Amino acid sequence: MLNHLLKILYKILFEINFLDKKDKYFQKYSIYKNKIEILDNIYENLKTKDKVFNKIYENLKIKDKKLNEINNILLEIKKTKSVKSIISTHTTPEKIKTIHKKYLNQKCFILGSAPSINDFDLSKLENEFVFCVNKGYLLKDKGLKNINAYCIADPEAFRDYGIEALQQNSKYFFLNTSVLYDLEDKENLFIYETLMEPKISEGFFQFDLTKPIYDNNTVILHALQIAVYMGFREIYLMGIELNFNPDKPHFYDSSEREKESCQKRSINNAPKMLKGLKKAYFILNERGVKIYNCSKNTENLDFIPFKSL
Repeated sequence: MLNHLLKILYKILFEINFLDKKDKYFQKYSIYKNKIEILDNIYENLKTKDKVFNKIYENLKIKDKKLNEINNILLEIKKTKSVKSIISTHTTPEKIKTIHKKYLNQKCFILGSAPSINDFDLSKLENEFVFCVNKGYLLKDKGLKNINAYCIADPEAFRDYGIEALQQNSKYFFLNTSVLYDLEDKENLFIYETLMEPKISEGFFQFDLTKPIYDNNTVILHALQIAVYMGFREIYLMGIELNFNPDKPHFYDSSEREKESCQKRSINNAPKMLKGLKKAYFILNERGVKIYNCSKNTENLDFIPFKSL
């Protein structure tokens, strides 16, 4: 019960914008990291529970609209009889180094969750290296034979179906540190960190996965940076549209939480995702990394050459 409450509290705090607009790029990242470390210290010292209130208010200056919600969670924590610390997910740089350029000059496929993925005969990918994201394991019901690598970056997504995804036993499972779960050190688990600023759309792309990667509101760009780090030089995109239909945002029947997220986040962030993907395409094209779009009727991705499966 306590761990569950703490995870909710951490999630609330994680979503709050702690930073002033004047904070830029790495300076902003440094400040953000320091504040997360403050939270970690709070959890490590939960036996002195009153300090939880003091440190949150004094160090984080939380916005008024979140205070009542946080207070309620903290009151529930104080009612519990036992106290345990929550362990946040940490990066695995030494393990990550073992996959650097492991697939040099090879090709791979990154599969998204858009409805257009239903148009493909996925059994044709049986002998290919396949990346899936989020609920991609459901593609096995649609003919996909193999998932070689998996990536989840959204804490809510992992909470909803992350354990099921882990059970697919992909050779590589990539997880963002923002996913705050206690996970045993599985051999196939690779944990990376993400910078909130600057964005890929501003001309940034991470070629060293042992360092924090860049974001632009979509897990697809996480998978793309991972694939490039692993050495892939020919990357095919399938089921990636970035023009979210609120009635049918995914190839499967979306949950209510996913539909709400589509309405509130995905649709609004779609232009940012598209801008980030476009910038990534041109950055990689200059370096000789070829990206192709296999999905038809995706006019907003017309900057990426089309290639049929």
